[in-house]
Amino acid sequence: MSDRKAGARVTDQSSQAAATPPAARPGAMIFILATVVLDMLSIGLIVPIMPRLVETYFSDVTSAAHAFGWSMTIWAFLQFFMSPILGALSDQYGRRPIILLSCVGLGVSYFATAVAPTFLAFLAARVISGATAGNISAANAYVADVTPPAGRAKAFGMLGAAFGVGFTFGPAMGGLLGAIDVRLPLYVAGALCFINAAYGYFVLPESHKLENRTPFKWRKANPIGALAVFKGQPMLYALIPVYALFALAQNVFPSSFVLYAEHRYHFDTITTGATMAASSTLMILAQLFIVQRVVGRLGERRSLMIALFFGMSGFALYGLAPTPMLFWASMPVMTLWALFNPSVQSLMTQRVSASAQGQLQGGLASLMALMGIFAPTLYTSLFALGVAKQLPGGLDLPGAPFLTASFFLGTALVIAIFAVRRSPGSGKPQ
Repeated sequence: MSDRKAGARVTDQSSQAAATPPAARPGAMIFILATVVLDMLSIGLIVPIMPRLVETYFSDVTSAAHAFGWSMTIWAFLQFFMSPILGALSDQYGRRPIILLSCVGLGVSYFATAVAPTFLAFLAARVISGATAGNISAANAYVADVTPPAGRAKAFGMLGAAFGVGFTFGPAMGGLLGAIDVRLPLYVAGALCFINAAYGYFVLPESHKLENRTPFKWRKANPIGALAVFKGQPMLYALIPVYALFALAQNVFPSSFVLYAEHRYHFDTITTGATMAASSTLMILAQLFIVQRVVGRLGERRSLMIALFFGMSGFALYGLAPTPMLFWASMPVMTLWALFNPSVQSLMTQRVSASAQGQLQGGLASLMALMGIFAPTLYTSLFALGVAKQLPGGLDLPGAPFLTASFFLGTALVIAIFAVRRSPGSGKPQ
């Protein structure tokens, strides 16, 4: 009898050990955070100089503007197409090789862009960049592999903070370096990617267990097929449009803020940059110091609702604020929007099996990239119509892009309320 009990205890301990995520070395988590920071830093570095660089290939500004728009669309499309492929490859071969190869690929693309002698060579380099920029999906899957479910909101909050750090400081550094030479930020961005890859080679252990590996299948490695990982999960299927609307609303700030601030508040370049930096800093602080406390106390479901409500309210205040002081006073309202990504990632990753985390993250990254393709045209067109008083009612409404983003998040909130009405214990991994 005692032997039977002892055997049961051993079996129970073994099953618990199998369910426990593998522990990562401290340097590995630092590397994942550094990867996200450097990804966003390298992208931010080149933002101020890319239009100027494209202008060097053309004799007139109009042609350069159209060419730059096409290059951005091609980059976003490649990221949309490649993100689920990289996620599915990480499910078969592990997270480590995909993350390291993506870092190297980004480094190659930045150096190739810097030395491109023609616009066609420039486009080829941007294709490489778009194809390898989806390593965020593998990084998110790595975090899900090594973090217990109870700690995922905090871990994804740290990733969000890393994202914000790179986005905040990248453009400022790019502007300073670009003033020296228009191609210098590209060399620096490429060097950062190579340094990060070399560091990761020594400190990054594999997180994806061999028994959880799944073979690569093309029917799953596409933006639509990747979302089949939600099969049998009605709540998670309902969260797909919520995530898509979040991604669409998120693009309003980079697409419209500069135009909006210059037109409505007459901001100069310094004031515009300082306002964007302040907004990013508030989000970073929220990711670091608020997310874990709120999610730990209220849970992912309620935190998701709070994020959408405050995001909806914040964008509405942005679009209606008649003075700079009121715009700045609205910024703390947007801070709790930082709860969205950690909450929704925690909800999703807990309900998807360990063998499909890469597929999940690839699908989500594709949704984000897809919204990035259409959002800039949508929001800039709305701004133009609002300024020209061509919206219904003939209103002078330069804040139309932000009010539209607020509407998107309000719609997402309604969908999410119905999506999470399932009982707390339902929706186990399939």
